[in-house]
Amino acid sequence: MDFVSEVLFWTVCLKEDISLTWEQREYENMSHLSKLTVKVVTRTSEQNPVQQRRQKLVAGIEEQLLVAQADVRGESHETQRTTWAKNDLGEKVLVERMRKIRAWFFEQDVG
Repeated sequence: MDFVSEVLFWTVCLKEDISLTWEQREYENMSHLSKLTVKVVTRTSEQNPVQQRRQKLVAGIEEQLLVAQADVRGESHETQRTTWAKNDLGEKVLVERMRKIRAWFFEQDVG
């Protein structure tokens, strides 16, 4: 069994929460692989991964500046985030909720 089929098998097993013996695994592996389709995916962003991490860090630092400014004023900094929740009818709907941003910094006893 090659590496790709091994990874695909364990991915399917984790999704279906299957625990199999080694003998069963060989048999089940072929049936799961026959159901899979492979397609080519093009990335929407052709940006360098290092640049992406740098941008993510800069965005986090800018957010921490807002947290620090709110801390100086004696307030907490919160942002809105969109999440899925069930309404009264049991349907999943998009809901906007406030999310408190945790500070990356803290005050020591001395100051």
